[in-house]
Amino acid sequence: MTHGKEKWLLTLVYRPPSSPPANCELLLELLEGLPPNSLLVGDFNYPYIDWASLTTTVRGKTFIEKCNEQLLEQLVTFPTHTKGNILDLVLCNNPEKVLNIKEQGRLGKSDHVALLIELSVPKISQKKTGGQTPMGASRLGPDEDGVELHRLAEGAGTPGHGSSVAIY
Repeated sequence: MTHGKEKWLLTLVYRPPSSPPANCELLLELLEGLPPNSLLVGDFNYPYIDWASLTTTVRGKTFIEKCNEQLLEQLVTFPTHTKGNILDLVLCNNPEKVLNIKEQGRLGKSDHVALLIELSVPKISQKKTGGQTPMGASRLGPDEDGVELHRLAEGAGTPGHGSSVAIY
């Protein structure tokens, strides 16, 4: 994704719980040589890793070592699975850009929670929308630069923070 002149590599990962060694090797290869501003998000299925102490069984040791070698920091600090494990990870090599990660509850019958990830990105000027208002938002009008501003409906922004202003 690109925001102004800042580029981010966003990678979504699903590693099945019973992944064969070949899949685990492919995941380790994916972690090598990531560009700056890389964000890897998904269900990595490493229930035996204690992310607070970075302890694990033999099965997770190589993964933790590769994350450390590639300067990837795991940022989720709360259980993401109904069994109390942190299976859904947010790995980033620029963690100061991640402002917040919040649990958004489970979707349907899933045994995982959804995550809301807030990133710090520089303000840039956007094109006008031609009067279109995003669903669930009310038009505030253009700012001094002609950028269309919209107020998201209560609860559509960051939970607990009231409404948010979106730039379109």
